[in-house]
Amino acid sequence: MPIVYLHGVAVRDQNVAPTIAALLAKYVAPVFSADHHASALSDRIFSAYWGNHAVEFAWNHASLPAPQATNGELKDPLPALAVRFLKERRNQAASESTETSVAELSADQLSYVLTAALKDVQFGSVASPTSDEEQTSNYADRIIALDKAVRILMPKKGESQITSELLGQIARNAADLLPRGAPFDLSQVMTRVGRSLRSGDGNNAQFGTRIVMHWRPEINAILTQFFGDIFVYLSRRGGADSPGPIVTDFLDVLVQATSAYPQEPLVVLSHSMGGQIVYDCVTYYIPQLEKYSKLKVDFWVATGSQVSLFEEMKLFKTSDDSIRAPSKVEVPRRHLGYWYNAWDPNDLLSYTAEPIFSGVDDEKFDSNLPIHIAHFGYLTSPAFYSRLAEKVRASIAG
Repeated sequence: MPIVYLHGVAVRDQNVAPTIAALLAKYVAPVFSADHHASALSDRIFSAYWGNHAVEFAWNHASLPAPQATNGELKDPLPALAVRFLKERRNQAASESTETSVAELSADQLSYVLTAALKDVQFGSVASPTSDEEQTSNYADRIIALDKAVRILMPKKGESQITSELLGQIARNAADLLPRGAPFDLSQVMTRVGRSLRSGDGNNAQFGTRIVMHWRPEINAILTQFFGDIFVYLSRRGGADSPGPIVTDFLDVLVQATSAYPQEPLVVLSHSMGGQIVYDCVTYYIPQLEKYSKLKVDFWVATGSQVSLFEEMKLFKTSDDSIRAPSKVEVPRRHLGYWYNAWDPNDLLSYTAEPIFSGVDDEKFDSNLPIHIAHFGYLTSPAFYSRLAEKVRASIAG
């Protein structure tokens, strides 16, 4: 079963994220090819990369204003504010030290939170999991071990009290589940999880504002690249007579995947803006372009996408301005089988599709992750891939 991963905006790495590939090979690929060796399952994972066709800045972000000192303040008054902030955190930590019950979460939610904390500890808050291949391989093993430990100690359904004792037991079990010769101290992960789940984090609004303003150039650079990639796709995707390279590169990977495994169903995993590209392709470009007209995506999972938002704004090639509420859009099924849309209420860039489209399996994933990392939580959480495998299995059986 070939699986094609299509990324979202602001990605400039030509290799499929090793963590995503490892999780797809472990959880999803065996649904159709359970008797194959692990290496054969990994061969079924394909990456469709379009970052090389995305936005470029002719003046290298020279239009972004530099930080300015105001009201006679120092340009960087952060040290004094940081000292005050850390004192508040120290006082709060002392008051929290006697607490044992941290929060009530389901097994899936705790798995999400542990995955995010492990990423933060192992790579740092700004590094990418793709920055080092060996680190990423270890990361995949560790998140899988953590997820297994959670499943062993928590019920499959419902929420449980997450205590310091439970977190400690999960850490010990996960360490035992890791491959021999791959020890890892999970105490920092559990400490971070415990603190993040407690209510009232003592955050200082003024300190946070100063931090944001101090890093405005970096934040602006990220945001402009984010929106720039969207603008580039919309303006350069082209028509049926001359499709743009983002479209054709993705379709060529689909051809490559189906040619390698012609008798197996084709699965596509898209993230964020990748969902809009997939939708345009299955509804417009594939039917219109003879070279790709035999393609069919048997199962498409859109994670953290804005497909329904784009349809509300009538931005797709096949958008019909006359179709509005309370009607729904009927998605043509000649080139698309099952459509599964996963969204997270903490992910501010994900949207529900069911109110807009008919025939879509629209499901909420409550990761309980902070809003600044929830958008990427699907891609590195074993809980999500386990659920995806269930969906694919049911689709094939049906």
